[in-house]
Amino acid sequence: MPDTAVKIYANSIPFTGPAGTLIYTGKANTTCILKSIVICNTGSTVSPRIYIMINSNRFLVGGKQLKPYETLVIPVSDIIIGPSETMHIYQEGTPGVANIRISAIERDGTPTTLGLSTSRLTLNASGIAIIPSASDSSKRLVKSLVICNTDSVVRTINIRFGGTGANLTLISNYKLAPYDTILIPFTDILLTSGEFVEGSADSSVVSVHVVTQVVT
Repeated sequence: MPDTAVKIYANSIPFTGPAGTLIYTGKANTTCILKSIVICNTGSTVSPRIYIMINSNRFLVGGKQLKPYETLVIPVSDIIIGPSETMHIYQEGTPGVANIRISAIERDGTPTTLGLSTSRLTLNASGIAIIPSASDSSKRLVKSLVICNTDSVVRTINIRFGGTGANLTLISNYKLAPYDTILIPFTDILLTSGEFVEGSADSSVVSVHVVTQVVT
């Protein structure tokens, strides 16, 4: 079956507090691929903070504050939502001033049957496997890597592709601004058999979302 384009949400962002408002639940035997998130602050004097969560505990947007009349495009770049996974949103500030539109495609099949794998976790200072080594000898492409700082201060990020050696570092001491979300532009970097991706942050307040695809 061809992909089905879907509008996940298009309205004002609810003012519902930290639990957020549920706007999407992954469907059975279906993979949702996020394509676009656009947010607009229609207020002339207020600056709301915006939150978008996957599975209630991993932020895609973790308190980003919009200036009056600002429009913001969130770099989600093909982050996937699998069956039974959820997306919640909410804002802090003045109710009714922030609008959001989220677009995606739905593809028949679970991520596993489509050769896709996703990982969502919080970085720490000692380093953690963002993408573990494969249990078999498969090769994988890194399709998407999105990082969100949920803290009020700049955080320092390091990421190594392939293993733990310093010679494998491709992101070194990157300064991630408070409440910012970034897309790491390493689409289609290849991981061969046994390789993995390791990341660290100077405090456990940074969420990471990653998608890989098995290739031959």
